Amino acid sequence: MQIAPLSLGMPRTSAMIMSFQRRVVGFVGSGTSLAIALLLLACARQPGRERSVLDAQAGEVAYVNRQYADCAKLFAQAAESATGRARADYVSSAGQCELRNGNRAPAMDHLRRAMQFHPSYYDEIVNSAHVSQELADDPAWKAIVATFKPRFDEYLASLNAELRDIFFADQRDREGGFDQIDWSVVKGRDAARRDRVRQLAAADQLRSADDYYFAAMIFQHGEDEASYDQAFRYATRAVEMDASFVKARWLAAASKDRYHVARGEPQLYGTQYKRVEGKWLVWPVDFHVTDAERAEWGVAPLETAKKRLEKMNAKANK
Repeated sequence: MQIAPLSLGMPRTSAMIMSFQRRVVGFVGSGTSLAIALLLLACARQPGRERSVLDAQAGEVAYVNRQYADCAKLFAQAAESATGRARADYVSSAGQCELRNGNRAPAMDHLRRAMQFHPSYYDEIVNSAHVSQELADDPAWKAIVATFKPRFDEYLASLNAELRDIFFADQRDREGGFDQIDWSVVKGRDAARRDRVRQLAAADQLRSADDYYFAAMIFQHGEDEASYDQAFRYATRAVEMDASFVKARWLAAASKDRYHVARGEPQLYGTQYKRVEGKWLVWPVDFHVTDAERAEWGVAPLETAKKRLEKMNAKANK
């Protein structure tokens, strides 16, 4: 089973191309990396949604390069053509970049809009360590949080509460550095979580896109091809139910990559790493897959993966 690749559209008008070329020149002039500029130029060949995901991909590159002003601008542009969760995701990312750039007022406005566009982002934003550190004592931020709390509570009531708890237990087990986790203990907990999710699925308790996303993550942390294939099926089901579910799109790509890695094959999207003699490397990638296809599934460019590896290896060597 393959994830369908992005179909690249042709430019609709020469005026659109000129508009995006001007954006490229503007960003390069501000010191943006060539990779971001090339991604923006690629956007000139895309209709609305595809342009949006490429803008977001360029935003990822800017974030990794700590170009937070460009990051905020790119994610805000991505949100203009997005809908649903994707719009909330991009606006939230723009807010996080503004906050890291020291711009509290626009950051709060972006984060407020993200919670307005989709209630699921309330929990992620409010409990973000960086947001808490920077905004927790701000009266204006407290008022925003209080405004959206009732809507978040309604959203929670629509989910399978047990499955959500299982998901967050899985995430808590993975907090901290890779070498600080007792994987022999986590392995047993992971197996128990998969067993319980199987029971919930058999009892027809997976009903929302969120439920399928939570279940997919549990199986993504399995140990064999069958688990990764199940993760892919659950993640793609979440995307079928909500095409704007950016995180589910990424998880579908990551589970497909992990399936290929388990078979000793090149991965498609570049989400999986391996450790060789204490150094993290990207598992071999199918060179036929483009960054445009990665963007369609919420995956950052390979350049971004390599930058993250540099940080991981630098941290491991301290």
